[in-house]
Amino acid sequence: MPHLDEFHQANESNDFVVIAVSAMEDMNTVKQYIEKEGYSFPGLVDKDAAIAYQYQVRYTPTTYLINKEGTIVDVLIGPLDFSALKEKF
Repeated sequence: MPHLDEFHQANESNDFVVIAVSAMEDMNTVKQYIEKEGYSFPGLVDKDAAIAYQYQVRYTPTTYLINKEGTIVDVLIGPLDFSALKEKF
């Protein structure tokens, strides 16, 4: 996630947003983790894994690139580094 945060900070002026979605966690755990690590992007909780089910997440981490219209343009499975993210944009 440090690479996601680095990419988020480098691109937030380009209408780019990172949102971390944690399945089956409680909000306090997610909030504390994001604060502890110093991430600048928001974290959401998918308490009952409904979002994970809807997006057919089978492995974690899974990264979805979604355009402004809400269309999934790419799905990346596994850990990412800054250069892998940069290639997509």
